[in-house]
Amino acid sequence: MKKLYLIFVALSLSSCNILYDVLLLPPTPKDLSKWQEEKFYEGKSTGIDKLINTDGYWLCEDSTYVCEYTDALLFYDDGTLGTFMFRRGKGDTGVLDFPRGMPGVDLKSAFEGSARCTFWCCYDCRNDTICAESYNIHPYWWDMVKLRFKVINKDTIELVSRRIYSNNEIGEWMSKNVRFTFVPTISLPDADNAYIKTKKWIWRDEKEWKAYKQRIQ
Repeated sequence: MKKLYLIFVALSLSSCNILYDVLLLPPTPKDLSKWQEEKFYEGKSTGIDKLINTDGYWLCEDSTYVCEYTDALLFYDDGTLGTFMFRRGKGDTGVLDFPRGMPGVDLKSAFEGSARCTFWCCYDCRNDTICAESYNIHPYWWDMVKLRFKVINKDTIELVSRRIYSNNEIGEWMSKNVRFTFVPTISLPDADNAYIKTKKWIWRDEKEWKAYKQRIQ
């Protein structure tokens, strides 16, 4: 009888958690659209190569800095921003295994294995500032993070602002500026494979989204 009671309690708590998730109605792409500024469109060119080097990755100088941009960034002219991490321990999976800051790497081939490059970001350039928006997407949880990178020179940028938008709340997560330096590579992964581009809400309109889908077929 005691076992039946415990099972009943467990099921009740589980139902409450599900109900809690449903009633909270976590933010959706539509909810976040009031803050969204950066979108893709066919033929978009940010002109970023006039500000910084793009034939390589951007390494975070502070290896202890923990956020979705812990290790490295990839900038593409069409507004795609990719991120990836290096191996930090034996148990790490889906990360790159060459030394941090190593130049001349065939990055495209490196990501064809088990390594992951995260493409959940869209950016644009405003004068000497790179304005990016990153999305964290889960079944019951969405948020958008606005990032501002100040261009110091062609080989150096600095993350100067990081703000999260979720459930009508705005929070600042920056405690210090973080510098990134450029590392040249032989190749880069294909920006057209960015998963975020499959989402209609990240495009300027439905026509642009359909044009992208037709082009990559």
